[in-house]
Amino acid sequence: MRIHKVDSVFVAEADFEERTALKEAGFWWHGGGQWCENGKCKACQAGLSGEKLWWTFKKEVALRLFDYCDDDARDALQNLAVKLDASRSSALYDAEFPVPKGLSYYPFQNAGIAYALANREEGLGTLIADEPGVGKTIQALGVVNAATDVKSVLCIVPAHLRLNWLKEAQKWLTRKFKFHVVEKTEAVPKTANFVIVNYDRLRNGKRANPVYDSLVSRAWDVCIIDECHRLKNPKSLQTKSILGYWDKQNYDGLIHRANIVLALTGTPSPSRPIDIQAIAGALDPKLFGNRFYFGKRYCNAWRDRFGWHMDGCSNSEELQDRLRGSIMIRRLKRDVLKELPAKIRQIIPLPLNGSSTAVKSELKAYEAHKAELVRLRKTVFGEKEGTEAAKEAARALQSYQRTVFTEIAAKRKKVALAKAPKVIEHVDDLLDDGGKVVLFAHHKDVIAKFSAHYGDSAVVVTGDTPLKSRDAAVTRFQTDDSCKVFIGSLRACGEGFTLTAASRVVFAELDWTPAAMRQGEDRVHRIGQDADSVSIQVLVFDGSLDAQMAKTLVEKQEQADAILDNEQARIEVPLIVGAPPTKKSSTSPAVVVVDEFDAQVIPF
Repeated sequence: MRIHKVDSVFVAEADFEERTALKEAGFWWHGGGQWCENGKCKACQAGLSGEKLWWTFKKEVALRLFDYCDDDARDALQNLAVKLDASRSSALYDAEFPVPKGLSYYPFQNAGIAYALANREEGLGTLIADEPGVGKTIQALGVVNAATDVKSVLCIVPAHLRLNWLKEAQKWLTRKFKFHVVEKTEAVPKTANFVIVNYDRLRNGKRANPVYDSLVSRAWDVCIIDECHRLKNPKSLQTKSILGYWDKQNYDGLIHRANIVLALTGTPSPSRPIDIQAIAGALDPKLFGNRFYFGKRYCNAWRDRFGWHMDGCSNSEELQDRLRGSIMIRRLKRDVLKELPAKIRQIIPLPLNGSSTAVKSELKAYEAHKAELVRLRKTVFGEKEGTEAAKEAARALQSYQRTVFTEIAAKRKKVALAKAPKVIEHVDDLLDDGGKVVLFAHHKDVIAKFSAHYGDSAVVVTGDTPLKSRDAAVTRFQTDDSCKVFIGSLRACGEGFTLTAASRVVFAELDWTPAAMRQGEDRVHRIGQDADSVSIQVLVFDGSLDAQMAKTLVEKQEQADAILDNEQARIEVPLIVGAPPTKKSSTSPAVVVVDEFDAQVIPF
């Protein structure tokens, strides 16, 4: 086999038996025919003549057969090869960057800084998508240190991380800045050149927004967007204000006022590939800006009478190569922080013991509503589009869906409350073995039960906890030996917190998004963790909806991993079902057997 370059096309001359390798790599067969005759064939347009050849115009496809390329083809692929290596690198670059005295970057963090600086030269933004706990904040601040011409920085972060960003910036920056943390709905002082603002302050709608207006009227050297997966919906005011949007003409967002754009997240695709399109399109509009093409190519998009659906996954290997070859750097903890312990995930079924009524009621309601929803959907599809009957059927479906959400959400809460005493018993057993525990839940009443039981030996953080109190709770848990349990709402505590004083995480309730669960795990499994292993335990009632959800969460996480980590995803520490019980536990965990179900029916 020999691959050479003809204009913009890579052409392979191969024997018959080599065709399988070419097909698997993604090359196309150039056999003449209608497309060539009509002048639509890109190979013909590039000047390729003759039939019975294999070809591609995609560099990432040709790169898979790099060893068979001639010198000209290799030269054309060299930059992409280097960038793909850099996107996984722990120490590709020898350069060292400015850092305050007494501190230092890990080698992979130096590589991340270098990757972002190289993207700046190419006119691209950078998606720092390292796993949670690897130190993305430090890398972003390292870019500010390394780019000596930077005089102004805008940080867009979740509200509860504003003080954390302020502390980290004051610790890691090598030059002096005038910091300003936005707390009120008023214009940001022009004298502030390091501004930290939360997402909620940046909705640029019909109402006047002094914060947004004062920020968008300035030029920024660097714009940092932390937890950027929050911008997955391109139609939201928040996303439009930050990333801009297109509607007959282009409307600039805050990122278009910056010279360097750094987007940070450990979960760039929370549950499906389309979630990454908005941020990827903003960082590299030419490659990822067309949402419709992105959906068709990478989301297995399909259309019905209600429009296009882009919740699938396709060509995940190609998407990963394109992301890594342009904007994304992503390293896994096991590759760059080899001293970190392994995660051990467990699903632990709890005995019903008096809770069977609540579980049965939950399942019965779910099954009843599932059948009715199917019937109503068929009714909608059965009516002629645009007719009054079709509109009435759609209204009936929407009304019933609201009823489903209200009823099943209430029943799920009853199940969670019934489970709470058994969760407490399980956590007590863990504490008897020594050490600390991070306990996540969803409902406030459930969290209140945990708080009442553990009293002063625990700290509690929910969405209602003030920002300064959250910081104090984390500090106490990390430093006070008498504080044994961190009780948190997953949505309030899943991002930015460091809880490495514990090596055990218990989920009393599940979140529907696998990324949210992963974020919760990584509050403990991150830089600073020195335990031999980190235990992740999901407690479910045997046969409940949570048990069914557990399987679906694993499947969704595998899909998300496929577009980010590819081969690495196949060697993750496997989910362990049926782990040994703790020494006092009366529970005897067994294999959880669950059936397939319609994920869209379950309200969470």
